[in-house]
Amino acid sequence: MSSQPSRSLGIVLAFGGLVAAAAAGPDEPVSLSADAQAMLKRTLGVAAQPARMGEGRQLFEAVLASPAFRSGAVGPFDVHVLAGKGPAACKAADRVRDTVLATLAPAADIVTRLWPAGGKGLVSATRLPVVMAPEHVDYLQLVALLDHCERAGYSGWAPSNSLEAPDVLGAEVARTWEVQVFDLSHTVIASRQQAWLTHGVGYYSLAMVANRALRRGAWGLVPPWLSAGLIDECDIAAYGEAWVGKEGWTSQTPGWSRTGWSGFVPQGAVPPAPLTGPPATLGVTVTKTSDPWLDPDASRTRHWTQLLADLKSEAPASFARAADTESFLPRDRAAARCLLHLMLSGADGRASFTALLDEPADTPADGMPDSDPLPVLLARALGGVPDVDRLESLDTRALLAELGRPDLVARVEQAGGADALALNDHRAQAAWLYKHRCDTATRSALYQAFLEIEYVQQLAEWRALGPHLDAGLRAALAASRTFPKDDRDTARVIAALRTGLAAPVAAPAVEPSRARSR
Repeated sequence: MSSQPSRSLGIVLAFGGLVAAAAAGPDEPVSLSADAQAMLKRTLGVAAQPARMGEGRQLFEAVLASPAFRSGAVGPFDVHVLAGKGPAACKAADRVRDTVLATLAPAADIVTRLWPAGGKGLVSATRLPVVMAPEHVDYLQLVALLDHCERAGYSGWAPSNSLEAPDVLGAEVARTWEVQVFDLSHTVIASRQQAWLTHGVGYYSLAMVANRALRRGAWGLVPPWLSAGLIDECDIAAYGEAWVGKEGWTSQTPGWSRTGWSGFVPQGAVPPAPLTGPPATLGVTVTKTSDPWLDPDASRTRHWTQLLADLKSEAPASFARAADTESFLPRDRAAARCLLHLMLSGADGRASFTALLDEPADTPADGMPDSDPLPVLLARALGGVPDVDRLESLDTRALLAELGRPDLVARVEQAGGADALALNDHRAQAAWLYKHRCDTATRSALYQAFLEIEYVQQLAEWRALGPHLDAGLRAALAASRTFPKDDRDTARVIAALRTGLAAPVAAPAVEPSRARSR
């Protein structure tokens, strides 16, 4: 299954081990573009050499440690601002560095709370460089050098991903699994520079952490509501309101009239200046016109009032509907912020969702990542969801029969993989295929079929989770007419959420014709 269909459905599907290794051998230098070479010479001198395979991390860390950068650290974030020549340029870089360090401090607090430092985890044990380029040419050279280092084995971003795509080179930020490089001259940043430096960079950095956890700490499908919800909740918790939002106002002055001066003017006198503008006692009325689901002010209380009122509508916000239609609307994002806020605020002894996402994944020789599927981890964080457990327990033949996909059964059988249909896990199927004797074309066909089966299964598991998430959020909202104001209220609402999540719900209907249309 190619990744293109998953993008068209608004869901990211990550495949591990599907792309051939980089062409360079272990003792050969990785190719270096002109832009990368220019940044390498600027930072490490004319004698600097390109990285060989396996040396990408060491080279990029040496570049960031060079005197060309003004650097500092806060929590898991290492801030590096590329400085120009001369004392004035260095002082300007110092100011940017100090501002960004102060801005990232609350973000660092959130990250270390959700992923406690000192562990050996995917987030808790990782340093995350935040690199600032003052000019676009600097940005292009830094991105080119980072791409070189990734192709030399830095974070595992390459060869499955590349930084050389036009949409990356034209964006305000380039990311790998560990590094962010920002173009401070880009209009997205320059047009709101003060706000960006005091909030935006924090949002971007929290998004980096959340995406790393979701896409590296689990395997497979990432619904957009979950990705956006986790990012937004971290952002609001750190900065008080969401960076992603929309504001709008109209203003008008109430009607008024005022009589001008008139009458006899003594000889040698002049009339007083005419009065202009409204009287001081008549203020301007301002009316907000923004979508409440995108209102930054409403994000402070996780859209509680709007979501509570929405429960009375004909079609309230629903995770089940989002999973079934694979849609993502501002209201879904608001509901996800609220749900994630309550989930991440609870401390009842069970493994937290973010802790489950901190386990580093390995990719064995068969090429299939060994991490658990994301819906399974979320179900585990909720205390277990029987519908998800049941789908996980079915062997592949029974699963596909229930989901109405005889076409996938036929594909596997025609490729000689009937024995693998008795297995109930994509990792076990990859291990079976690794030992199976067949030609390259057949091996590729079976591997792709196993990926597609897991894709279909995860969609079914997200549909199974949806009604439980809906029931939990409805119970939480019903427990309080207003956003919880203190720890006691929060604990009471979280208890209602847990009760709602665990309540039996009707299983979602299977639509074989819709499943076959994929």
